[in-house]
Amino acid sequence: MKLQRLGLRQMGRALLVIGFWLAGCAVPPPPATPTAEVSEPTATLTPVFTATPLPSPTPSLTPTPAANDLSLPLRVALYYPWLPEDWAQISPLPARGKYDSRDPAVIEDQIKEMKRAGIQAAAMFWKDEEARPFLSAILQASREKDFYWGVLLDLEKQSDPSAALIQQVLDDLAQSFGTHPNIWRLERRIALIVDVDEVDDGCGMVSRWLEANREQKFYLIMQVFQNYDRCSSQPDLWVDLYPQTPIDPPPTNAQTLLVNSWNGSDLAALERSMMEWGAQVQAAGAPRGLQVVRA
Repeated sequence: MKLQRLGLRQMGRALLVIGFWLAGCAVPPPPATPTAEVSEPTATLTPVFTATPLPSPTPSLTPTPAANDLSLPLRVALYYPWLPEDWAQISPLPARGKYDSRDPAVIEDQIKEMKRAGIQAAAMFWKDEEARPFLSAILQASREKDFYWGVLLDLEKQSDPSAALIQQVLDDLAQSFGTHPNIWRLERRIALIVDVDEVDDGCGMVSRWLEANREQKFYLIMQVFQNYDRCSSQPDLWVDLYPQTPIDPPPTNAQTLLVNSWNGSDLAALERSMMEWGAQVQAAGAPRGLQVVRA
C-alpha cells in the first residue's frame, strides 16, 4: 500500500514537470498581421453660388408718358363743376337737369361729347378745397377713357398770394393727384392753367409762380396781361382766355376758341347750342399749338 502511494506521488510529479516543460515550449501565437489603415476621404468644401434674385422694379410714381403725357398741337376745354344746388338760380335748366358733376354717368357722357369735338383733355376749375371731391370723382370716372385732366387756378384773381402759399397749393395738388393715370401732363409735368387779373397783375406775379414751381412739377400755362412779353421771367406757355378783350401782342403758340353758348333766353336755344357746340369746335380747324375751348 505504501509502495502504491509512492508510485502515485512520483507519477504526479512527473506529470507536473511535463506540464511545465510543455508550457515553456508552447509556440506563441503569430503576431497580428498589420492591416493597412484605410483613411476615409476628406470631404472637400465646394463653394455653392446661389443666384441672387433681382429685385422687382419699383413702380414709378410718374405714369407712363405714352398714356397721359400729351404734346402740342392739342385741343383742350375749360371745365367748371356743378352741384345740384348750384342750379337753384338757373332757369330754364340744362338738358341734363340739375346734374351733379361728381356723378360718374354725367362725367362719362361729357367726356364722350368732348372727344367727339376732338378735345383730348380739360382743365377743371379749382377755386378752393371744395373742388377736391370733384376732381377725385372726375379722375376716377375717367379711367381707361383716354381722356385727361389738368387744373385751372384763379388764385391771382382772389388775392396776391405769396410764393410760399402758391407752393403749398401746388404741392398739395401734386401729392393728391399727381400719380393718377388720367392727370394731363405736358413734357411729363402736370398741366396747370393760371388765370390772372389782366390789369393788376404783372411781372412780379410771374416770378412768384416760377419760384413756387422751382421743382418743375407743373407745366405753367398763364393768362396774358399788359406787357407780359417784356417780363424777364416767362412761364412755359402764354394763353389769352378772354379773346373778346384781347391783349397785344397775342400769344404765339396758343389761342382760345369761343363757341356760341346759351344766353338764357329760351330752352330751344339751349338745346340747339348743346348740339351745335361740338360742330363749331370742329369747324374751327385743327389746333395750332394749344387751343383752349370755352363754351
